[in-house]
Amino acid sequence: IMRRLNELKRLQFLSILVLAHTPKRHGPPGELTEGDLQGSVNLSNFADSIFAIGRSAASPDLRYLKQIKVRSGRVEFDRTNVVVYRVGKFDLAKCLGITGRTDRRPLNNFLGFSFVEIAAETAQVEAPRTTATKDERRTKKAIAKSLAKKGSSASFVAAELGVSKATAHRFMQKGKT
Repeated sequence: IMRRLNELKRLQFLSILVLAHTPKRHGPPGELTEGDLQGSVNLSNFADSIFAIGRSAASPDLRYLKQIKVRSGRVEFDRTNVVVYRVGKFDLAKCLGITGRTDRRPLNNFLGFSFVEIAAETAQVEAPRTTATKDERRTKKAIAKSLAKKGSSASFVAAELGVSKATAHRFMQKGKT
């Protein structure tokens, strides 16, 4: 397939985007490389550019984009500066300015990426080493319980406390009993 796409690219002067899924990695996390490509690494020989999206260890809703290979041009998003995005739902119509009505309720029904920062890949691969003390955790639980009683969502509580959505939900469940 890649050989035929390469021929088509040259004959028709096209730029072709090919998406591939890689198997889950086993063992300790590490930097993304050409070796992570599913199937033969020889497939990458046909590609002019390769980008990879990795899951960040810093937070479950963060992903990072890294440039793995560039045949012509220069590598801008290597291991020293990867682009970090947050995966989340947002209102696409509002973002495009085509809502039509000003009184319309936001429809957060489009899954996408929102830019967070540019950072080193090592910060995304290694889990943060700081752990909350018992007092800090107890304080966060109390705040979560208070926000749960006020009707706040798990997403809101997670953002306020700087914890994952699952942790916020767990804190909030304990607040309801």
